[in-house]
Amino acid sequence: MAAIADAWAGPCAPEVRMLPTHLNFDAHRARNSSVGPALIGVDEAELGPVSLDLFGSDQHLLVFGDAESGKTNLARVIIAELIAHRGDDEIVLAMFDVRRSLLDEVPDQYLGAYAGTQDAGAGIAGELAKRLPPEDVTPAQLRDRSWWNGPEIFVIADDFDLLSPSGPGPLGALLPFLPHARDIGLHLLVFRRSGGVARALFEPVIQALKEQGATGILLSEDRQEGQIWPGAAMSTQPPGRGLLVRRGRAPVRFHIALHEST
Repeated sequence: MAAIADAWAGPCAPEVRMLPTHLNFDAHRARNSSVGPALIGVDEAELGPVSLDLFGSDQHLLVFGDAESGKTNLARVIIAELIAHRGDDEIVLAMFDVRRSLLDEVPDQYLGAYAGTQDAGAGIAGELAKRLPPEDVTPAQLRDRSWWNGPEIFVIADDFDLLSPSGPGPLGALLPFLPHARDIGLHLLVFRRSGGVARALFEPVIQALKEQGATGILLSEDRQEGQIWPGAAMSTQPPGRGLLVRRGRAPVRFHIALHEST
């Protein structure tokens, strides 16, 4: 092959570009300063930036992956993006993190709760109940969400399989509010080990999020878990590699940028 290439004097075919195996988050963000949050990686088709519209079409997020597949790193990237682009009067983060691996990622002024208990879920539910629209709400108020004031609430649950090994766990208190999430400023981001995910799809929290059209990210796992979304199945991938799945769109293969604290 090398001899043929050396003997050829005509134009060469363009080099096939491949997804990186390592992508530094800070450098990637610097190269894509005009891309809105949350910038999370690079796609396979164009090697262009991949971002989540957490305040729009990507209101909720479900992430499945094996150990060391990049779940917690992705959580760090998303947290960093939220804090870099929104003030503490605009967002508040409620963290459910059994292993405390994200403990140092959220500044105190952004932190609403850091726990994994039923009481923490009930406390968030109490705040959300105050935001439900009253009976006499007008169409204009519904459009503007002007009947309540306060920051958007991002509930981030890492290692959800440990947090809720059976049943909905502390996030169960939030289930009644999911249909109203856009109106009351609720965002639920769940990161779960992919082992047994085929069964977990029928657990209350995950099933409710899928029904609400949550964006999905599938990282590495044995293919035996099967299809998780239409046209998107688990497969063995390098760390940080995965599929981005949005309702009504073809899955996108991409690579997650590596946060410096990982």
